[in-house]
Amino acid sequence: MGIITGAALIPIPRHTIVQGQIQDPKRQILRAPFDGHVTHLHAGEAKHFRSGDLLAVVERERSTGLRQRFEAISRSLDMIDTQLLELKESAHLTIRNHQATAESLTQSIAQIKPRLDNFIQLSAQYEAPIQALEKAKGSGLITPLEYIARYERAHQVRDRRAALHTTMIELKAQITALPFQTKERLARFRQQQRSLQADRIELKRQLSETLASLRYAITVDHSSLVTAVHVGEREAVSEGQPLITISPTPLTLSASFIVPTSLLNGVSLESELQLSRASHDAEVIEWISARVVRIEHSIPRSASALHAGPQMEPSGRITLEWDDTQAIAGAPLLPGERVAAGIPHPHFTAVQWLKNTWADWVRHWY
Repeated sequence: MGIITGAALIPIPRHTIVQGQIQDPKRQILRAPFDGHVTHLHAGEAKHFRSGDLLAVVERERSTGLRQRFEAISRSLDMIDTQLLELKESAHLTIRNHQATAESLTQSIAQIKPRLDNFIQLSAQYEAPIQALEKAKGSGLITPLEYIARYERAHQVRDRRAALHTTMIELKAQITALPFQTKERLARFRQQQRSLQADRIELKRQLSETLASLRYAITVDHSSLVTAVHVGEREAVSEGQPLITISPTPLTLSASFIVPTSLLNGVSLESELQLSRASHDAEVIEWISARVVRIEHSIPRSASALHAGPQMEPSGRITLEWDDTQAIAGAPLLPGERVAAGIPHPHFTAVQWLKNTWADWVRHWY
């Protein structure tokens, strides 16, 4: 007897089948953030976009102050770009002049050197006669006028040699100083260039901030499917106006089921229940898994009146979600279609099963 009683109290599995209707999938409407017009439109119906993709750009209507600021920054940028180009051309010209000047100085030195060597040799030839003339002049053998007349040629040679030697020294000094002069000039150009580039970066930053205050980029933060585009490119829009409607992908479907409150103890959030089509002709019923995302332990009687029995048993509601990649008999479930879910009974025993079976039999025959 004890064994029979214990067996009657052993929990046995049982599910109650409830029906619900698939709701329209979740959609998100992207709206215009302010009055303006659409400058870029990449979204198209039935097109898929990944997280972070750009769908559209809305530009604010420019006020007089913003338009003047934008134009002033643009003019300053154009001026700096012109100055940078002039500096670049000046630097190239300086390098070309350096090369031309170095070649000219080298050529002049090459031309002067043979002449200087020639006058050095002539000066050496006149050295002994000049010493002899100086001795004769000192001893009174020749007059000063005769000394000058004989010395004039040698004097011209020595002066010419000295002049060529001085010119050679100056040319070598110039060719030695030329690289330093060119380097110093290019360094000044680079300093001016860095200063202009810093100003350009600052102006670009101001321009970006100005444009950012005028433009708003509409992007998606998750993989989505565009289901509707409500505007066209270059079209004027007002604040709050619908622009694009998207649905997350994979598409999330959901259905709500009204069940007796006593059965809600058998389910919990994020638990999985079995789901199938409500109407099926197949001998074998196919099921898919759906996730519990919402549980309402009490709903208004008006909402549960059509589903409750004559005794108006208190009812609640659960909502299930699943993605559209799951199919039943090769066909996906569609919005508006009726589905059935199996709700497990908490602690259902053999005694309860006998009582419920007897009650169902009585209701059927009487």
